Amino acid sequence: METLFEIAARSEDDPVLGRLVEHVGDRSRDAPCAEIYVPGRVELLGKHADYAGGSSLTFATSRGFRALAFPDDRVSGLTMTSARGGEVVRIDWADDSESPPTEAAWGVYPRAVVRRIVRHFGTPGSGVFVAFESDLPQAAGMSSSSALLTTAALSILCATDVSSSSRFRSAVTGREQLAEFLGAVEAGTSYLDFDSEEGVGTRGGAQDHASILCGEAGHISLFSYLPVQVLERIACPADVSFVICHSGVDARKTAGARDDYNQLSDLAARVGQAWADASPSAGSESRAERATLAATIADPYLDESRVIDVIDRIARDPEDRRRLFHRFAQFHDECTIVLPAAVEALRNSDWTAFAGAASTSQWMAEDWLENQVEETAYLVRSARAFDAPAASAFGAGFGGAVWALIPTPDADRFAERWVSNYRREYPEHADDVTVFVERPSKPAAWPDGAIDGID
Repeated sequence: METLFEIAARSEDDPVLGRLVEHVGDRSRDAPCAEIYVPGRVELLGKHADYAGGSSLTFATSRGFRALAFPDDRVSGLTMTSARGGEVVRIDWADDSESPPTEAAWGVYPRAVVRRIVRHFGTPGSGVFVAFESDLPQAAGMSSSSALLTTAALSILCATDVSSSSRFRSAVTGREQLAEFLGAVEAGTSYLDFDSEEGVGTRGGAQDHASILCGEAGHISLFSYLPVQVLERIACPADVSFVICHSGVDARKTAGARDDYNQLSDLAARVGQAWADASPSAGSESRAERATLAATIADPYLDESRVIDVIDRIARDPEDRRRLFHRFAQFHDECTIVLPAAVEALRNSDWTAFAGAASTSQWMAEDWLENQVEETAYLVRSARAFDAPAASAFGAGFGGAVWALIPTPDADRFAERWVSNYRREYPEHADDVTVFVERPSKPAAWPDGAIDGID
């Protein structure tokens, strides 16, 4: 790794890097220092599929977190400081408590990382200091929280001896496995033979972490989950871009949207578990492997009447029955109809077919997932009215952002027209709206050799 002095020498023409160096303060300029980049992600299609073992189309954004991380022998724990906001979060390696009331709200994410790393791989051999800055819009559905969690994890792995332990090397053998592990950290679920531990409160999957760690510049990636696998990478033509508009309605994983998000996750788990109980396996798969919606829709004996019978047995009341069936139907159609059609359309640059897939996904989100708010639904409709070939809300829902596919030469003009119309329609969000143009960008990066066995 470079020293802080060497990094500082490169910061004259890089204002963000310059601010990070200044924020480090009086620490030794001869200390080895890891410069880390962690992007956000855009989910094109595959809504609420990852935690149920489905698939999704995503890409890494050009916006993200930048951080400087290095060993700090003056403390026994992790110190993270925001160069932009000035907040500081300090977590002792031995501290497995919840965030104190006076701590910055984002402290829940590095705390989840520290708990799992110490529990599974032992206490790191030194403390870690991290200064970071981000240009990702917060609570916009672009994975700012997962990117922060990943920044904390990469900082610990780069600045300590954790990745050299035999237990880590056997459990995390590449970027896909690291994404799977960090997804488990955030959701509070088990990973391999590592028991579950409290996460950040949402029962999600590893989609965000996979896109952040395993994306590829210039390409849209098709991932499957449980476990994380890259199924295909499709080059994004230079003549199209994605205009992203954050509605100004926050979708915070640790606030009001969390319970709504978790309800969708719970509905999926209930159907998958009930199907597994009603369909004994003749193979070698464990019950956990069979108790997912992905395993349900892959069952050769699947038919609608049997699904209805299973749902009837577990439904608590007519409304619960309706929601269970809609949750199953959305997952089934998203994974078996929408995504295959979208992938084929992307391969052929068939934007009419891609628009059809996006429209189907959007109405299922509105009618079956019921995770859209008035503002995101309006942004989708207005994008199409302004001649966007395709548009859809994305992320967890209950607020957040919308993407619109636009010819690259028209993207800036479209963005201005789109957001101006939205501000007129929803003046209460005018000051909170963010709009920008994106194309698939590079995944997370850290110094070569800083994390044993993972480039």
